[in-house]
Amino acid sequence: MSDEIIVKFKPGVTAAARDRIISSQRATVRRMSPFAGFKQVRIPAGKTVAEMVQRFRDNPNVEYAEPHYVAHLVLTPNDPWYVTQWNL
Repeated sequence: MSDEIIVKFKPGVTAAARDRIISSQRATVRRMSPFAGFKQVRIPAGKTVAEMVQRFRDNPNVEYAEPHYVAHLVLTPNDPWYVTQWNL
């Protein structure tokens, strides 16, 4: 997504602190992963993904920040049993 990044805060950072950090960057939370705890953050207009990733990475309360990429399968594996695997 060209207007979103993924941000995960370090353990122990309060919800209020997380909200302050995000709002201080004029960003908004689009959704939160209930399993991994990262937030999908929409960046403000006029800012680049690279700029916002670096801003969040520079914060000592952030475990990681990265662009929100969508991956697509471009080839079929060469596993002869691939077609029988139900979860792919």
